[in-house]
Parts: sequence; C-alpha cells; structure tokens
Amino acid sequence: MNISKIISLVSTILWILLQNESDDNTKHEFEVNEKSETEQITISFNLVIKPSAGPSLPSKWLEIETLSLDDILADIHHYVRKLTGNKEIMHSDYSVSFKPEKSGGVGAQLEDIQDYKKFLSDYKKLVDKKKNMSIIVSIKKKRQKRKEISDSEESKSENIKLNKKKSAVPKLENFSTILQQEGHIIRELREKYKCNQHDASCFIGDERHIKLTAMHLQCWAKEIIRSTTDDTQTLNLPIFSQSSSTKGNFKPTTPTETLLSSNMTPIFFTMTPQMISLAQNSNMVNTSNTPLSSPKLAVPSLNEFFTKLGANGDTEKLVDFKNIFENERITVDQIYDLTDAEFDQLGVNKIGWRKTFRAAAKRYI
Repeated sequence: MNISKIISLVSTILWILLQNESDDNTKHEFEVNEKSETEQITISFNLVIKPSAGPSLPSKWLEIETLSLDDILADIHHYVRKLTGNKEIMHSDYSVSFKPEKSGGVGAQLEDIQDYKKFLSDYKKLVDKKKNMSIIVSIKKKRQKRKEISDSEESKSENIKLNKKKSAVPKLENFSTILQQEGHIIRELREKYKCNQHDASCFIGDERHIKLTAMHLQCWAKEIIRSTTDDTQTLNLPIFSQSSSTKGNFKPTTPTETLLSSNMTPIFFTMTPQMISLAQNSNMVNTSNTPLSSPKLAVPSLNEFFTKLGANGDTEKLVDFKNIFENERITVDQIYDLTDAEFDQLGVNKIGWRKTFRAAAKRYI
C-alpha cells in the first residue's frame, strides 16, 4: 500500500467521524427543543444584575423549575425586585441576556421563544462540560427630563428624600414579607391555571384562553394581597381583556366550574402567621379609630377617565397623556399612588397637572 492510498483512507475516516458528530449535535438540539416545549425542567444559573451606573451587584446562584420562557422571566423579575430593593421596577426597565460563566462578550438576548430554545441548547452543552451558565440583567438608564425651578419648600423636601432613597444600599433583612407572599401566590396561580392545550398558564372563560404572562401574574398577585379579588377572578384591566385571548378547540372546564359542579372543598391560599397578625391589627385599627368609608366607585377605563377630565374643562394637555398611560399599562386606580418621580418619567412635570390627576383618581381608590 503506497502513501497516497494511506492518506486517502485517513481522510475518509476523518470525514465519517466529523459527519457522525454533526448528526449527533443536530439530534441533540432537536431533543432539547422538543423537551423544552413539553416537560418541566430544572435549571441552575448565576444571576448577575448590572445597574445603569456603578459596579454590578453581588451575584446570586439560583435553581428554578421552568416550563416556558415566561417562567424564567417571572422568577428573574422576582429576584431583580428583591436584590435591587426597587418594588416599582418593570420588565421594560431592563434587558436580559445569557452567556457561559467567566466568558467574555455581552452574551445573547433572552426575550422570545427562539432565544429560549438557544438558551436551553447552550445550557445542556455547558452542563455536559460541567460548566455554569450566567444570566445578566442590565438595568436601563432612565431619561431625566428638565424640571422647572420651584420655590416650593415641599418640592425641595421631596427631591432630597428621593436622592437619599436612590443612594441607599438595599439590605436583605429589610425586604417586606409582602414580596415573599407575592412570589408564593404567583407560583400557586401558575400551577392552578396550567393549560395542557397550550403548554402554558391560561385563564379559561367563555371558551377562550387568556395566556397568563409574567405581567398578568404579577398584577393578579398584587390585587389578591390587597383583597380586591381572589384566585378565581381575573382583574378588570386591559391586559386581561378578551381581545388578547385565543379560542380553544374544545370547551374546557375552568377551576371555578369544577368546584361548583362537584362536592370538592374549595382551595384557598394558606395564610402565614405574619399575614394573620397584619389582618388582625388592621381590623383593630378600623374598629376603634376609623369611621365607615363611603362606597368605592367603579373604576372606569382610561378612555372614560380622560373624557371626563375634558368635560370638566381641564386643560387639553392632560388628555394627551392617555396614550402614555396606556403604553405603561397604568390603570385609573393606580394613578393616585404614582410618585413624583414616576410622574416625571411619564412626562407629567407640572405640579398643577399632578394635583389634577390625583384629585380625579382619588375617588376610585
């Protein structure tokens, strides 16, 4: 056998080995994609939060169970609020990316289902190599609009308090039990409304499925804590409207219908000792000191609210903010609780405008 035949034989063997490796990788990616859409998996990663200014916060190692991209984003949002101490932060205030731990570069985005499949594929490869995955949360820099100089001592005092709050370092022992309760309720809602038809959490009503995203679950949990609703009724908010729902191929049975049509005992959330103590203290205060309040008015839509503002002869400029409020998913009963910093972010930078908004929204709280 001459040298040319030996070289030809070696080349053929290498080509066959490379082809088999490529087929194995393709098969592996297909199995990851199929598994990500049908099974609940447990993933571990290092969560890194990068503020818009200054060094990164200490990282946190997490291990979560997930069925979908929404599950990962909901858990990430919970820990972003917890570690930054900012209860008002929204999903649009930061971006999420991933990359192997201790590797360079900015990483890949984690925003849609294609990103999610790529994440699971890379995660499996890292686990096989006994390496770790990092998820990076980069907080966006908010635009600060110019403020008019005011001689009001009240405005100066509010600005001083705001600056102190921004410079404060969050401490884990100061986190409210309400945040922990909210995370527990979100997990309960996600498990209760698991939809086998869409492999996600869905609220089913009138043969239509409303997909419960991380934003749906967060808003719903807040209102359950406030006792304005329960785990069987959705909120009267635009994101829960039927226009964003999909019609199922069959008429499913909702959790409420199941309870009404059987002798099963209704399931309620377990109240922790802290919650019971808080409720008892609240009842004692209301019984001894607080007079009966007038009935709460039905909360109107943003269109009705701004139409009424215009009918009362208020400035036309206020009506221009309707689209801004809709884009930020702000409801009428939340306007009264907006801080001056949040009004600035929305462009409501006149003291008179803020007073008008709060006075009009106060009747609905």
